[in-house]
Amino acid sequence: MTKYIAKIKIGEKKDGSPKIMKMDRLIYNELKKIKHMVHKKNFDYVALVAGLPGSGKSTLSRTLARYFCPWFDESYIAFTGDDFVDITNDCPEYSAVILDESFASLNSKVGMSSDFVKIINHLQLLRQKHLYLFLCLPNFFDLAKGIAIFRSSHLFVTYFNNDGDRGHFLVFDRDNKRKLYVKGNKYMEYNAQKANFHAKFWENQDILNVDRYEELKMEHLKQQNTDDIKKLHQKADRNEILWKLKNKFNWKVDDLAKLAGIDKRNVYRALKSYEKWAKLG
Repeated sequence: MTKYIAKIKIGEKKDGSPKIMKMDRLIYNELKKIKHMVHKKNFDYVALVAGLPGSGKSTLSRTLARYFCPWFDESYIAFTGDDFVDITNDCPEYSAVILDESFASLNSKVGMSSDFVKIINHLQLLRQKHLYLFLCLPNFFDLAKGIAIFRSSHLFVTYFNNDGDRGHFLVFDRDNKRKLYVKGNKYMEYNAQKANFHAKFWENQDILNVDRYEELKMEHLKQQNTDDIKKLHQKADRNEILWKLKNKFNWKVDDLAKLAGIDKRNVYRALKSYEKWAKLG
């Protein structure tokens, strides 16, 4: 089994032992080709990472980003349009940057908002910096066509297996991604087009400071307009946010109720629902 796993040294621990990042050899072989194209053929690289809440989008995107960029850490993760512009403007050539799924402005439902236009225009200007960009989102089919089909090279879809375990993803190349977007859009069905291949991924917690990443993400969520929380498309997203605010940042139930626009009884239900769902995952 180990022959199917690539083990990549990404540094040293305090005791001098190596930090090792594990990667499925199928995707590892694909990433080597991409890295050659970016460094030798004057390209940049944009990939989409989609999947249900909790299925591992952030974990997978961090592994991919770290392979391409040895200096990647939590400071290269953007949560707003301004974050994205600032990070990509200031970072060195060949850096990897993640636009986190909590950022909603890539969603086609926002139309031509100022944030959406900012991201689209900035993606065009970034070509000459030879960056590796990963855009995380809950639903590929909600993404604007220009990015979904033309600007991105790959789609990675994380999913739970039949036992409810994380750590699995599908890979669609540019052509199959286009076919999927066209054929699967009506019913938002990822089985509408066969993936190029499926692979596994691992936690690889040594890539960055996970606790610091969670703090940054929750700081962003707390700063969002209350209406944005109320309008979340999936209750699972809202429930996860409420649970983390209560258990990691000690928010009171009264404050959570005001934020989400629901009564305290429904806050308790949301927290219980998320805990039950997390255990099943």
